[in-house]
Amino acid sequence: MYLSAPQPFRLECDWLNAQAFRWTERDGWFHGIVGGQLIRVRDAADGGIEFEGDASADAVKYYFRLNQEDDIRAVHAALIEADPEHMPGLIKDYGHIRVLRQDPWECLVAYICSANASVDSIRTKLNKLAKAYGKDRTLDGVSCRAVPSAEQLKAIDVKKLRDLGLGLSHIPDTIHKAATDITTGKLDLKALSDASMSLVKARARLKNDRNDKRKGYHGIGDKIADCVCLFSLARTMRSPWTRTSAPPLSVTGTPPARRTRARRGGRARRSASTPDTPGSCSSSTSARRSADRPSRPLQRGAPLLAVLA
Repeated sequence: MYLSAPQPFRLECDWLNAQAFRWTERDGWFHGIVGGQLIRVRDAADGGIEFEGDASADAVKYYFRLNQEDDIRAVHAALIEADPEHMPGLIKDYGHIRVLRQDPWECLVAYICSANASVDSIRTKLNKLAKAYGKDRTLDGVSCRAVPSAEQLKAIDVKKLRDLGLGLSHIPDTIHKAATDITTGKLDLKALSDASMSLVKARARLKNDRNDKRKGYHGIGDKIADCVCLFSLARTMRSPWTRTSAPPLSVTGTPPARRTRARRGGRARRSASTPDTPGSCSSSTSARRSADRPSRPLQRGAPLLAVLA
């Protein structure tokens, strides 16, 4: 089936797997799970996409933001106007990228697994989980198991999840707790995407609460909460980055500052953000740049939201 795509748009495994981790390329087709179904998709000659599989056209449009309300060219024009020195080159290199709209549960599981992990390591963990308990999907000789649903994982003894080797010791327990809370209604991911709920409250619902272990989820801090909010809950004011990319940037090209602990003296100081853990994401607050503060050049691999609102 053919679907039109607002231009510029181009599929690449690099940016797909930077967000969703499990996409593969074979004979010019990209294979991945959308709406619980295995699909394959490729660029069409006129800039749209062709896809095959059991997922609905609406689900595919939603996932790749082909039906986004904002005119991407108008967004790019506004960015270029804000920073004519750096934005044209950045948009030329990365303007075809989109922030995916992933399934919230699958996204949550993926970023729980992202703690202290590379993209390859996250993919390995998700594949272990899917291979053990996920439903098999096959399309034109290509097989892929879906990430198990919350209901499926709740019914599994957490000790069996620990035996899968999912990385840090808290990961199986956090996944199982989240699955249990979703199944029992204690955690409603859909409600977190509701515009009536503030971003602060949505993030707090996911983050670990050191003062009350009954609240939040162990291992989920600002970075993981922001990734889940951005990639699956339509909270597009969050800007993720990894160790291999530049810090979050405002449209002026200036990294927003964040509080870091001074090496001596114990006092918090303001400094530019620097990457720390691969495979995870960092929050970015609204950058406020004074008129006399020079903008900094954009770096290769700058955050997605700098070029695709």
